[in-house]
Amino acid sequence: MTPDCRAVTAGRAGVAGYVWLLRLAAVMLLLGSDAEAQVMGLPVAPRSTLDGWSIHGTVAFPGDAGGGGTTGGISAGASIGWFAIEGLVATGWPAGQVDWSGAGLLLSATLFAREHSPFRLRLFGGAGLHWVESDGRDQHGLVGASLGFSVPTPLVLLQPWVAPRAAYIDASFGTFGGAHPAFAAGIDAALLSGLGVRVAYDRIFADYPDATTFAIGLYYSFRPGF
Repeated sequence: MTPDCRAVTAGRAGVAGYVWLLRLAAVMLLLGSDAEAQVMGLPVAPRSTLDGWSIHGTVAFPGDAGGGGTTGGISAGASIGWFAIEGLVATGWPAGQVDWSGAGLLLSATLFAREHSPFRLRLFGGAGLHWVESDGRDQHGLVGASLGFSVPTPLVLLQPWVAPRAAYIDASFGTFGGAHPAFAAGIDAALLSGLGVRVAYDRIFADYPDATTFAIGLYYSFRPGF
């Protein structure tokens, strides 16, 4: 390799390093700002699609420690390049308890995603509200990381993922106040048309029985294709 070629290669490597550092700095600013995230009863993870707009509908089934019953949520999100934002509204119908409502916002940024690599690493953070008209409201904040990879097949794109996080719950009702480790894991299956299915499991670790949730949802991406 000639000196000029080595200089060009080193320059490109330096630029790539600066871009990565700028991404990391932007993520830390986002996570330290007034970003929002989780609604209780629904799994927490950033969007699988890297670009474009999408809408999601989810039905979740919390365990007994999370109130049982059923939770339904609708979300919409957009991603441009390495940054994504997703808003969510939800309603819970716990077993033998008063219904609740919730809303939240999730921000995420991609730290690693390459054209010829199946792996994707993201940082995410945010907050949300969960309220019962007669009992006040809970406020939630979290930060976490999501690692996923893509498995293309002739018919669908499979995207398994796992997303550990740290969650803080300021509870005016319920039993899960304070800081807790948690994680979500699941798999997305997307068609070329843009229609997809997500199956997910979520667990919040606590001193009492952990709060668990199983969910299944449909989503549609307005930028279809693998």
